[in-house]
Amino acid sequence: MRIDKVLKTQCTGCSACSNACHEGAISMMPDNDLFLYPRTDESLCISCGRCAAVCPALTPAPAVHSSQFFAAKHKEHSVHVSSQSGGVFFTLAAQCIENGGKVFGAAFASDWNVSHICADSLTGLEKLQGSKYVQSDPGDTFSQVKKAVGENIPVIFSGTPCQCAGLRRFLGKSYENLLTVDLICHGVPAPKLWQDYLAYMKKKYHGEIDNAVFRVHDGTRRGHTECITINGINRYTVTYGQLFYTHAFLRQSCLNCQYRTLERTGDISIGDWVGGQRIDPDFWDNCGVSLVLINTAAGKTAWDMVKNKFTLRTLTETEALQPPLKNVFHIPPASDKMRTVWHSRGFAAAARKYGHEPYAKVLKRRLKKIIKL
Repeated sequence: MRIDKVLKTQCTGCSACSNACHEGAISMMPDNDLFLYPRTDESLCISCGRCAAVCPALTPAPAVHSSQFFAAKHKEHSVHVSSQSGGVFFTLAAQCIENGGKVFGAAFASDWNVSHICADSLTGLEKLQGSKYVQSDPGDTFSQVKKAVGENIPVIFSGTPCQCAGLRRFLGKSYENLLTVDLICHGVPAPKLWQDYLAYMKKKYHGEIDNAVFRVHDGTRRGHTECITINGINRYTVTYGQLFYTHAFLRQSCLNCQYRTLERTGDISIGDWVGGQRIDPDFWDNCGVSLVLINTAAGKTAWDMVKNKFTLRTLTETEALQPPLKNVFHIPPASDKMRTVWHSRGFAAAARKYGHEPYAKVLKRRLKKIIKL
């Protein structure tokens, strides 16, 4: 079987196939929403079947039921407030780098697209911090990971569960010097939605993007609020986050995700402790609390080496469960209409109709148009 037999509803875009092709016959190409899918160059393909052999959609990667559950927040305030949750990823990654290792994770490129890169310094690690609510392009990082672990370099790979599954299928075996950290994923919206949102913000505020933060979470704000810095001025909105949480703009494979359970592909799973303020308001912190799932012996070993840096609360399985771990995505009945509005009328129309843009801003924009008339 070849990789082009995989249905679009199955393909997660993990890039295991393109990394595995020794002939360079497979490229990850964007569709209309900029989601990446494999495309085979017939002139280079030798029909070896390696691409299909490493595909986690065709042959699932081994998964392990989470065995331990923790809520965690870093004891060092500066680390805690600079992280999206409790600072777990930064702490694991920093220790790996201090031990001469490499960390692979999602980072912004110069055009604000998101792709996986390698960090081997604490300065480089800063690029990997922070939530990225858009699908990251793994590029050739699977091949880079394989090279590094083969040279006995400590490696952490962080990504969505499907990316970790793709890496495991690509490698074909376990490595003692590799730690995989999968994210408790809420699905990946179209990269084009993110690009259209940035273009919308640039036009709206007449400038170029200086910085982008998907979720401001510094103790002064609650919920999902983006901060886009344009011409040195921070602009806060909820537009992108509201569109994301409708689930109408997700990758097709997310709608049938096989990883929304406690059967995990990573050694450690991390995310926000959703519902923590209700379960234990005394432990909760507005700067964020990490949910940590320990899934394998390798995960436990890595966690044991850093857990003394955190204030911890041991959780029951029930306390750890949250929507991205226990059910399929709820797709709104109007999802097709929502995508049609975006594709046919543009992002601004989708933002006004479904992005919960404050009415005062809508009114202000309409008044400006009237004045110009």
